[in-house]
Amino acid sequence: MLQNWGYKKVLAGSNWQSCGMQVRVEGSVEKVPEEESEKYFHSRPRGSQLGAIVSKQVGTLLVRD
Repeated sequence: MLQNWGYKKVLAGSNWQSCGMQVRVEGSVEKVPEEESEKYFHSRPRGSQLGAIVSKQVGTLLVRD
C-alpha cells in the first residue's frame, strides 16, 4: 500500500548505460478510485497483468529537499 505524503509532483529517471540513453519523466499525480484502477488493470493484456503481479511495483525512495 502506498503512503500519502502529500506530494503532488513526481520525477522518475532511468539510465540505460548499454545504450547510452537516459529517460526522465516528471509531472503531477493524483490517486484514482480503486474501481478505476481495477478496470484499467483488467483491460491490460494478460502477460502485462502477470508481469505487474510478480514484479516489485513500489519501493521507498529518499526525499531530498
